[in-house]
Amino acid sequence: MFERAEIEGLIKKNASPALLMLKIIRAFSPGTAFGMTAKQMGYQFQWLTPFTVPELTKQKAVLNIPRCKILDFPGTDDMCLVGCQSTYPMWVAEQFKVSMKWNRQGNSCTGTLAPLK
Repeated sequence: MFERAEIEGLIKKNASPALLMLKIIRAFSPGTAFGMTAKQMGYQFQWLTPFTVPELTKQKAVLNIPRCKILDFPGTDDMCLVGCQSTYPMWVAEQFKVSMKWNRQGNSCTGTLAPLK
């Protein structure tokens, strides 16, 4: 229940005319729309922790986080499990039509973004 409320809040907070334009672009050029979304997400992730983007195509984006700064703080495992690995992927899928999957290993993580069909 909390998670659904969080997703709805994120959707409302991030609603904008730009999303309508993204939907139109996706209808004509899904790869272009995905590329735009992946680049914007990468830009937004910058404030969380340093990362690299070893792969960015019209079908896939890979984000490599060698050491997540969030996990440097005590008691943040729940934030990783609930936020990064559950709530945000559901929100991104619903609002941006992008699959987001994380593979955490200790304090490092690899994220894979892909367009949803």
